[in-house]
Amino acid sequence: MKTYVRLARAAEIAALGVVISAMAMVARGWELLPDQLTAPMGAAGERLVAIGGKAFLLWLMLAMLAVYLLLSVFMRFHRLYSYPVRISPQNRENQQQLLKSFISLLKLELTALLAYFICVILLGSIRAYAAWFDLWFFLMAALIMGATAGSYFWLAWRYR
Repeated sequence: MKTYVRLARAAEIAALGVVISAMAMVARGWELLPDQLTAPMGAAGERLVAIGGKAFLLWLMLAMLAVYLLLSVFMRFHRLYSYPVRISPQNRENQQQLLKSFISLLKLELTALLAYFICVILLGSIRAYAAWFDLWFFLMAALIMGATAGSYFWLAWRYR
């Protein structure tokens, strides 16, 4: 179980680094941004789509910060959750550590996803850079988050 505690700590540090890096990217590129932001769409990013003004990036950053803070608060109240297995005095500690590592990994994945959106919008608006931002990306992100959730449920059942 110590591995999961270390994994949770590493994911926490990485998620905080992602949030800080995304905010620094927006702060650094704010003056270079046009009034109308665009994002590349399509398999090769061949189509630029207008997505709104500069405030849209602020909303994305606010969403990323809200995800980070809400999941951090949820980690503190892990006793209120419904666990996928019955909690007994023998497995309580293991199940709590697994849940904390799962929430930490989910926090990292969600903040990284939002930071990627911010990066794509910045590069698409400033340099008309074609980044990967289409249906396949969303499917891959869903697969990664689904694999994380599936592995959590499997490990919770294994350490019951």
